Amino acid sequence: MYEETFVLIKPDGIQKGADKIIRDQLEKLDLEIAFYKCVNLCKEWVAQLYREHEGQDYYFETIKWLSSAPVIIMRVKGENAIQKAKFQVIGRYPNGIRGQLAENNIKNVAHASESPAAAKRELELAEPLFSITSD
Repeated sequence: MYEETFVLIKPDGIQKGADKIIRDQLEKLDLEIAFYKCVNLCKEWVAQLYREHEGQDYYFETIKWLSSAPVIIMRVKGENAIQKAKFQVIGRYPNGIRGQLAENNIKNVAHASESPAAAKRELELAEPLFSITSD
C-alpha cells in the first residue's frame, strides 16, 4: 500500500549522525524522501505532536528536549512507508537504530508515525513547516 509518513530526527540523532543512517536505510527500502529540512520547533508545536502522551512522566521533558535545538523533519513516501520507517528502520526503543544510538526513552534519536491515523495527523501538523522556504 502506498503511504506517506512523518519522520523527525531529534537533536541527539543529529549529533550522532542518525539522520544520515536513517536516510540511507529509507532509500534502501525504496522509500522517497519527499521533504527533508532542518528546523527549530517551538514548545507548542512539540506539545501538539506528542499530545497523546500528555500526562506521562516524560511528556514535559520531551517537549523541552525537542524544542531546545534543531531537528530534521521528513515527509517519506512509498509502499508500506509507515511500517518500514517506524519499525524496520527506527524501531521502538530499545530496538533498531534507537536501540543502537539512544541514551534513554527521551533522547532516542528519532520519531516516526506509528499508524496511518498518526501519519495523517502528524503530516497535517507539519504541513506549515514543509511550506517554509529558506532565504
